[in-house]
Amino acid sequence: MQLAAKLTIGWADIPRSQFTATALHNRAIAAPQYEKSLFYQLQTAAEHTRVLGVDQLFRQTCGGFAPIQQFIGALTYLPIIPDGPSPLLCEIDLFAYTFLVGTHKIDRLLPIFDANDIELAEIKTGCTEALQALEDFERTGTLPSKMSELDAQQYLSIRRIIASPAARDEWRILARLLISGPSTASNLERELTVDYAFAHQTLRLFESIGIFARQGEKSGTNATETIFVINKVAIPLVLFCLKETLGLDLLGNLSALIEALYE
Repeated sequence: MQLAAKLTIGWADIPRSQFTATALHNRAIAAPQYEKSLFYQLQTAAEHTRVLGVDQLFRQTCGGFAPIQQFIGALTYLPIIPDGPSPLLCEIDLFAYTFLVGTHKIDRLLPIFDANDIELAEIKTGCTEALQALEDFERTGTLPSKMSELDAQQYLSIRRIIASPAARDEWRILARLLISGPSTASNLERELTVDYAFAHQTLRLFESIGIFARQGEKSGTNATETIFVINKVAIPLVLFCLKETLGLDLLGNLSALIEALYE
């Protein structure tokens, strides 16, 4: 079966649907034969179905690639479904995808959908301009024309949090939410081996300055927990901070993806 990645940005709450990647994967895991279950589920789908939230099968942990690898790998080996969509579009977060291209060459199994090229170029241009404004502000201390006073205050707020070399765990939490997406304090406690109270306080701290937003709740090891995501409008700010602190340049990886589309 031919697949194509439909890249998304921001972590809008995925609607309850039988065609989320997590739902498809979980039902297939529970069935006697994983591939046959996937094929049956897709066979009953409408003609224009796409798989939602593929990135939700991935967490940036040891072994965290296994579910998405099993899912995408199985889909590629399924036979073509008569009257089914071709290619089958699989929605996946832009930053999870760029990370997985660099670490696991996921684009070999899940190439970018051709129609994404214009949208990706616009995202790259917007992020590049925002990062340049932040660099200018950091260098000169003068508010650039493309940067509002509110943006400047938000930047100064996050800068105060992450400026210290001792703030490495705060850097890691920013990176985890950018790449792994929606997260709870328990996710961070388990995956980053940080104290639960620290994880919870840090999530709330970034929320208080508009970097993180709430996306609902789910049951966890610590009763019902709040799910946090990066506020979409704060993504360029997070990209800038991670590049300056951890050297993580996901925007550079995006540039390489766009260039590959035109080769």
